[in-house]
Amino acid sequence: MKSKRRYLVVGLGILGRAVVNNLTDLGAEVIAVDRSNELVNKFNLDTQVAIECEATDRQALEQLDVENLDSAIVCIGEDFKSAVLITAHLADLGVKKVIVRANDTTSASILKRVGATDIFFVESEMGREIANKVFSAE
Repeated sequence: MKSKRRYLVVGLGILGRAVVNNLTDLGAEVIAVDRSNELVNKFNLDTQVAIECEATDRQALEQLDVENLDSAIVCIGEDFKSAVLITAHLADLGVKKVIVRANDTTSASILKRVGATDIFFVESEMGREIANKVFSAE
């Protein structure tokens, strides 16, 4: 029997919460972390469990057993420096797939150089999806 897929989601804003909820609905085991006590407490009111963690701290990530993850998803949109540090630490710690949110092509290029295996652009990807949905409905 194949074991449950394990993921780390860093950042519990709107995007991070949606990723955690959808992965959980698909049957995955998810470690959800954020540095904000307020976001962690808000998230823990739902059925999911989140951990307050300063993910820019390599030792904090080591304690989460990240080398045994299937993927890590970094959902930080505003704090680019933190996204870079977290991405580099996850790659250095042996996470096979590090998927990171980027706001533009320059930040995407930097994130790739420090260890991101995949990049996503929330606004442009959602814009494309909405346009396709509207266009095909007519």
